[in-house]
Amino acid sequence: MTKTEMLKIAELVYSHYNERVPSTAPTLKKTMLAWEHALKDVEYADAHKAVSQLVLVEHFQLRPAAVRKQALILAGKAPQTPTTAQAWALVQRLTNDLNTGSIQPTEIHDCIRLALAQLGGLPAVAAATNGDRNFFAGVYEPIVRQWETSAYELPATE
Repeated sequence: MTKTEMLKIAELVYSHYNERVPSTAPTLKKTMLAWEHALKDVEYADAHKAVSQLVLVEHFQLRPAAVRKQALILAGKAPQTPTTAQAWALVQRLTNDLNTGSIQPTEIHDCIRLALAQLGGLPAVAAATNGDRNFFAGVYEPIVRQWETSAYELPATE
């Protein structure tokens, strides 16, 4: 993405939150450094679409890294991780399938697979109570944060 396109994205974000892009040269330069760092390897169309989606649900002004993450998801360059609730529902279904002997082929996100491995594998997971869910969430959520840190990593600065 060019610097002109990045400025357009920043202006779009600021306008959605009734703010003005900083107008003094030093402040504008600092602001644009963050946008350039986050979006230099992202396509303009993906970033624009990401902003259009995020402004509908986010109450606070978007950060450049949030736009990057959504743009990469939209471009198919990084899959979105299942929410904790989605992951827990899958674990419950897999546990039920295991207990009834009716296991069906299922695609499992790496984060869920890692969480299950840390818990001792699917046979070791009890998936019936709120305590079981909280225990799973306590293991799953740090794995997701670590996975997202590498999946949506900001490009190296020059």
